[in-house]
Amino acid sequence: MIEIAAKYGMTVRPCAEGNDLTVYGADCSGCMTVETFEKALHNRLIVPKQKTNQRNGACACVLGVDIGAYDTCGHLCKYCYANTDTATWLGELYACGAVGEMVADLERAGKRHAVITGVVEGGDPEVEKQIAEWCTAAQVRRRFRDTNIAQIGRPYPGMMDLYIDETNLYNRMGLYTKQFDWEKMWSIADDITDEDAIRAKAEDILDTFDIEGGATVETVWEMAKYVVAFEKWVKDEQLALVASHYDGFAQGVAGKLDSMLIPAFSMLIKQGTACAVEGDIKVAMAMSILKTIAGTGQLSEMYSIDFNEDICIIGHSGSGDADISVDRKPTMKIVPVFHGKTGGGYLTQFYPPAGDVTYLAITQDKDGHFKFVVAEGVNEKGPIFTFGDTNMRTRFSIGAREFCNRWSEAGPTHHMAAAIGRHIDVIEKVGKILDIPVEVVCR
Repeated sequence: MIEIAAKYGMTVRPCAEGNDLTVYGADCSGCMTVETFEKALHNRLIVPKQKTNQRNGACACVLGVDIGAYDTCGHLCKYCYANTDTATWLGELYACGAVGEMVADLERAGKRHAVITGVVEGGDPEVEKQIAEWCTAAQVRRRFRDTNIAQIGRPYPGMMDLYIDETNLYNRMGLYTKQFDWEKMWSIADDITDEDAIRAKAEDILDTFDIEGGATVETVWEMAKYVVAFEKWVKDEQLALVASHYDGFAQGVAGKLDSMLIPAFSMLIKQGTACAVEGDIKVAMAMSILKTIAGTGQLSEMYSIDFNEDICIIGHSGSGDADISVDRKPTMKIVPVFHGKTGGGYLTQFYPPAGDVTYLAITQDKDGHFKFVVAEGVNEKGPIFTFGDTNMRTRFSIGAREFCNRWSEAGPTHHMAAAIGRHIDVIEKVGKILDIPVEVVCR
């Protein structure tokens, strides 16, 4: 190297190698000495006295630090230590340019993809946010693949928007449907004899609900027994979602279970199992998605519009999510008849807080392809219905009329799920992972 360098008018300066190479023509006085800087700058330098530099005292260079970042210089000089090699430089400096190349390949291979631009190492908050959202969205896919949905009975007669092809659901979403008859459900608690477990569950029910007229452990004993049975059933069948509808005579043991099914399923929702009424599998999935990504998932539908206040009234009867009831403790009361349903019994009402809210509905087109319909709004305080149904006063950025127009034109099922907060960004990622389009009505 010394000979080659001399041929081209260059001098080799070894780094901290002692003076052994001097006899061969190398300059062993140091590579970044004061004299080197003075010669380059054509000026004398006053350098403070300082300790010997690194390399065990063998280095004669002026103390200093490298500036910039390694593997980022596009000149790619052969002898420059700033770049490891061309391949590494391409990976470090040219990463943004290479992303398009990779996506083009993924497109041609028919693979789904997503791009996050930023710095992975270095505390880039936007990158951290995006990665966290993708990880959250991926939990939905894992939940659908690793668990099942139970359908007890059948969908509400005539609600054709709720009907679904379970085979198509499994092929497109990876969610398997297990069918159950009500006759089996009526006997589900027959073998539950652990009184300590029943008592603990009864106390849990009393802690969860304010029961109209007051209640004791004995009051809710049978309900607690069924909840214990349902919890075991959910575990044994590996269920994360339940869609049910009963349309029998509600007499005898059937009537007993039917009367307490709403609070019983509410206790399952509290533990993360989405339970939807009217046999609606699609809204059960929407509830499960929101519960997974947002921590709350409440069954809802459009009730009415307050045109004077430009507010939509949104809610639904049936089982609900205690975690969404931030304003006050959920309530439970007995009614002689369930509206639109067979029998009577316990109704539950939950009280979502004022503030941001996200609605998600799942629908299908004529070819069976799924679609997410989403909207964000703001819940406002004000008078609500108090007949035992959860309901909210939601204001949308586009106004109540236009929201109703756009939401309806998107063709959702008439049920939707609600969650506290704004979650469209994560829902869009869920859609991309599941290969399902997302129609955003408003933010």
